[in-house]
Amino acid sequence: MIILYLFGDFLTAQMPSLPLEKRVRGFDEIEQGFGEKEAVAEANRCLQCQNPTCTKGCPAGVDCKGFIRLIAEKKFNEALDKISE
Repeated sequence: MIILYLFGDFLTAQMPSLPLEKRVRGFDEIEQGFGEKEAVAEANRCLQCQNPTCTKGCPAGVDCKGFIRLIAEKKFNEALDKISE
């Protein structure tokens, strides 16, 4: 189930989290990540700006615009390669 909430003027999906009772007893990741449907929906929210400040502001130097576009196109392996460049 996708849980949506309002972020400014936009609806966005809430990433599933590990339940509290499991968090206190282990070291698993709290954020469980999006499935394919949710990831593509979130990627489609990207405006694909001509002058993307997300890429300029990324401390790891990731081409954010490029990998988000690939996720929107369901090219997940290529998106992973883009992040790894």
